[in-house]
Amino acid sequence: MSQGSHSTQVSLGRNSHIPACTECRARKAKCTKTRPSCAHCRALNQPCVYPEKVVRSPLTRQHLTAVENRLEVLEAALEKLFPGGATETLIRSLLSGSPDCHAYSQPISTEPTSVSNTPAQLTIENELSLVSQQEDTTGSSTNNLTSIEMDEPQSSLDDHILDPHPSDLQTSMTDVDEIRLIRAYFEHYHTMFPFIHEATFMKQYEIRNLAPQDCEWAILCDMVLAVGSWCLRDNEGMNNAQSFSQRAKKRLDQLSILGQACISLVQALLLMSHYYEKYGQPRDSWTYLGLATRMSISMELHKESTYSGNDISPLTKEIWRRVWWSVYCFDSCTSKIHGLPLLLPEDKLVTVRPVSNVADEDLTELSQFYPDERDDWTIYTGLILQSSYHRMANSINHRILSTDHITVLDVNTYERMIDDWHNNVTFCTQYTMVDQLPDWARYVRDRQMLCDRSLRLLIHRPALLHWLEMKRVSHGQAIPGEEPGERQCRARGLNLARGTIKLTSRLIEDHRYSNVTLSFILYALLHAVLVPIIHLKADPSVPESITWLQDIEEAKQTLSHLSVRHDALATHFLVILNQATSLSFTVTDKSQNRIPEPLQPNDLRPTTTDIFDNKELRLLESNIAAPTSLLPFSDWLHNLP
Repeated sequence: MSQGSHSTQVSLGRNSHIPACTECRARKAKCTKTRPSCAHCRALNQPCVYPEKVVRSPLTRQHLTAVENRLEVLEAALEKLFPGGATETLIRSLLSGSPDCHAYSQPISTEPTSVSNTPAQLTIENELSLVSQQEDTTGSSTNNLTSIEMDEPQSSLDDHILDPHPSDLQTSMTDVDEIRLIRAYFEHYHTMFPFIHEATFMKQYEIRNLAPQDCEWAILCDMVLAVGSWCLRDNEGMNNAQSFSQRAKKRLDQLSILGQACISLVQALLLMSHYYEKYGQPRDSWTYLGLATRMSISMELHKESTYSGNDISPLTKEIWRRVWWSVYCFDSCTSKIHGLPLLLPEDKLVTVRPVSNVADEDLTELSQFYPDERDDWTIYTGLILQSSYHRMANSINHRILSTDHITVLDVNTYERMIDDWHNNVTFCTQYTMVDQLPDWARYVRDRQMLCDRSLRLLIHRPALLHWLEMKRVSHGQAIPGEEPGERQCRARGLNLARGTIKLTSRLIEDHRYSNVTLSFILYALLHAVLVPIIHLKADPSVPESITWLQDIEEAKQTLSHLSVRHDALATHFLVILNQATSLSFTVTDKSQNRIPEPLQPNDLRPTTTDIFDNKELRLLESNIAAPTSLLPFSDWLHNLP
């Protein structure tokens, strides 16, 4: 290169923002950055190439707004192309090139689903979906859920994206072990909560590797295995239950449930609700139960017209009824236990007839007509009793919540309603000899007995809490103008609570319970022991307080017995009782001779209609907090450490 050409070169060596040439960068040498050739490339007689300047997007609000608008348009377009609701899963699958996208799937159909007078996607385990059963139907429905799915593809995109066997989960058990868990489920849990038909489930399980399965049924299968493991009562079973439930939860998280209304998913959600309730996670339990309730209502399972189709087999109709009334009983019972509102429709809107009292061998896939109902016990007898009882109990609950103050007359009226139910029911547990019943029937009978006692305590609670508030205002003195009927009402409630404490303690001491029924017994015990605690708080100096302390101690000993066995719910309730009774209930002379403090505005606030409201928290707290810092009973009950 000539000397003249050197004179025209420009050095950029001090400009650190200018990149070095590719040759110097490769050799990690210091580049003079002269143009057209650096000193190092001239010495080696190599071509000097500089990389193109990186163009960066401007970090301005205008540019970011434009990017956000473009992203919003693209997301809207993807949602229209793939209405299944799994766009993010689809994108990840496309970027990763996952081969699992087609697992257990059918080719995507662009044809709209057929419709009839039957809710869309109502399927059971061993039968074809109603969509496939109605291929020749061209009519449309005017009063059911199918109209909202007319423009959707017959097969959801989730079926093609979700892997029924997630690769990041270990294969927990062999088929032989899984059969053992399924058998445990149907022997122990199914006899108490029979909303899955055993024969159809087993048929679907046996062909799972031979025919495509939907993700909803895979969730149901995992939860059957989880609950079956829970019923085994051993450490291995508990570990397996956790693995199966986590896998079911993972599948559910990947599933777009807004458009996936089907019987299998409702059944799975019911199992998840009960499972998480057992393991001390009531918020998750309530969420899953809420999904199951809303989904069954959206499928119109509560209407008898849903079951009128001639193309629906009697077994399918009966399974739908069993699912609906199980949802009804779960929501009714859980709402009363936790002090939460019902999610069920009004009673006059529930027109579906009760479950039939038939044995499984009486009604099969081949049955063309309903068989005659039996007079003796079947696994569906308990569901029939519970559904009838909760319809009556819900009407009482609505009356209590709609009234500002419950009088003694109201309590007597509600008790007569309960007595009338017992007198009018065609078959009832109280007329059956215990020795003549199998174990599962005795568990059902005990559950019905505790349910009855819990409802009667629920009726007495508003008057009892009102009396406690009056005692607080009068600072322990006698309440002027109190009628003898009110004292008699409290005495009946106290005797009822004492009997419930003794009954639950005896059931636990004699091991007359199963893993399935234990949580219900514990909740009945907890709500019963609150009654002597309230009395002890109101009148700690009366002679009867000794018996109240004995009732509380008996409940603590029962919970301690189970807590030693590492039962999570019993341990949790024992902590609650220890905190509730940690105060000294002894009235000192100083407190007796104290001049009553003047009434405060908070003492005269109007009575709330929430019978599980903040007053129970104020009762059991050591320091009375301001009203604005109080929690509802349901939140307090499950947030104590």
